[in-house]
Amino acid sequence: MMTNNSRETESMLEVNNSVLGCRSFETLEQMVLAPLADYLDADTSCFLEVVPEAVATTRIGRSTCHNVARNAHSQYVSRHFRADPAVNRYGLTMGEPMGVYCTSEVWDYREFIKTKFYNDFFRPNSIHHVMVMMVRTYWQPSTWLTLGFHRPRHSSPFGETQKRRARSVIGAAGGALRGLFLQEALDVRDQVIDQLESDNPDTGIAFFDINLVFVHANARGLSDLGLSKGADRQETTSNARLEKIFAVCRSLKATRDFLTSSKIELCAEEQIVATVQARMKPGGDLLFAVHTAGRKTETQLMRRCANFGMTAREVDIIKLIGAGLSNAEIANSLFISPRTVENHLRSIYGKASVNRRTQLIHRLGESV
Repeated sequence: MMTNNSRETESMLEVNNSVLGCRSFETLEQMVLAPLADYLDADTSCFLEVVPEAVATTRIGRSTCHNVARNAHSQYVSRHFRADPAVNRYGLTMGEPMGVYCTSEVWDYREFIKTKFYNDFFRPNSIHHVMVMMVRTYWQPSTWLTLGFHRPRHSSPFGETQKRRARSVIGAAGGALRGLFLQEALDVRDQVIDQLESDNPDTGIAFFDINLVFVHANARGLSDLGLSKGADRQETTSNARLEKIFAVCRSLKATRDFLTSSKIELCAEEQIVATVQARMKPGGDLLFAVHTAGRKTETQLMRRCANFGMTAREVDIIKLIGAGLSNAEIANSLFISPRTVENHLRSIYGKASVNRRTQLIHRLGESV
């Protein structure tokens, strides 16, 4: 006969197996939120990536929910979360890498039920008792991966049994969530690198994350920036060329400008120039892409464009194509309409006898 302890252990193992088997954000509700809610005796649950961007400024990155109306969850993510005490008062000051708590431990419910947040969001969505599991990310220590579990007002509060169960599975849940974000970052990096390196064989390429930590560079990029392949924080902070790059990155980060490609001179003696652009990753964080080249390379491009009879405006568009901009981004950058960009592209493709962007880049590289 199976004892209560053995049944509890079996249930915990089943939940852990389901959680650890989650391989994509698309299956997060089914494989993480649903089994955890069932195991913790919760009616509804949600996942939130809580990202502080500056003092008193927080945003929600990735998110999903289970048994919560989708429109209600969207309203929370876009508006209501800013008034949620779980975000503003407690979670962002937790000192441990992961933890479990009930909201009744953090604030006085007699006062909480009088708040606009409670009456505008919790009450209409039958949420009253809340238990939270929070996990810090390794790559951005200030960012929290948060799982919330809810019960309606007529139910009993979450107790020690549910908290004990939550602690028994938080390690698996935290590992699975961190793994999803890391895999997404690797996938995005590989896609961007593959595209840029194939489209720009004579260009140095380097990437830095939102905190200006070195991510990747091809051989030309390492050489132009004066970096080793495994560059650490000390190497990047004592590098005069990178200081110029980082100054541009900080400016783009402050303005959140995803359209402008900023060009700077890295080394006058070696005639190396760099183009820096900010890109938004799916989760909402920034990735800085840096292209480097010698002035001789730029002169060659101008000569090759002239050989094909490109106009000055067409050359502008070709440069932005080389920087990886889309048609809409090119239109915004040059203050022209997307239809005008398309007309110029038809002309450019016709003059170069190509049908797409990658062919154009290679064609210009082949022509002398």
